[in-house]
Amino acid sequence: MTIDELASLLADFQDVCYSGGAAGADRLFGLWATANGQHEIHLSFKKHKHHVTEETILELPQSILSDKSVQDKLRKANNTLNRKIPEIGSYVYNLLARNAFQVIVTERVYALAKIVAPDQIDGGTAWAIQMFIDTRVAPEIYVYNLLDNKPYIYDYITGVYKEVITVPTPHGKWTGIGSRSATKIDMDSFTTYFK
Repeated sequence: MTIDELASLLADFQDVCYSGGAAGADRLFGLWATANGQHEIHLSFKKHKHHVTEETILELPQSILSDKSVQDKLRKANNTLNRKIPEIGSYVYNLLARNAFQVIVTERVYALAKIVAPDQIDGGTAWAIQMFIDTRVAPEIYVYNLLDNKPYIYDYITGVYKEVITVPTPHGKWTGIGSRSATKIDMDSFTTYFK
């Protein structure tokens, strides 16, 4: 399978949550999608520890995860994030590379995460969000901030997260990601802002 074939396969779905199968936010967004009549697809890889049902997993081959175009996306994201890209093929590298496919065809991103600065998300979620920002003219991003339990939207003009009163209910091709520490209480609270 090539990256283009994978993107085409993912693009065939409507009303679908793309995620990564991790405990916490990934699992919770997938459960929400299924409970609301939508599909859930969790991008994974060999030996990845996932916390969702097998039928929702799409395992990515190492050849795709290590592709030069994925490495380029990680390098570009790192220009903003100023972190460290792990060794290609390592478990943590594969987690970050998988993030590139969570947002490859998505129209909007929803996250249960910590906003640690006006323009910065904590943890691995930042990589997926930054790769989404890097590939879109007007990225649509909604974050439930686990630090103050309020919803935010990414203002792509100023590059900061701004508190809002409501967010659109997840629809179309969307990505649901975030912290492994996110709980059902966090997800339930976020859904009260869906309009």
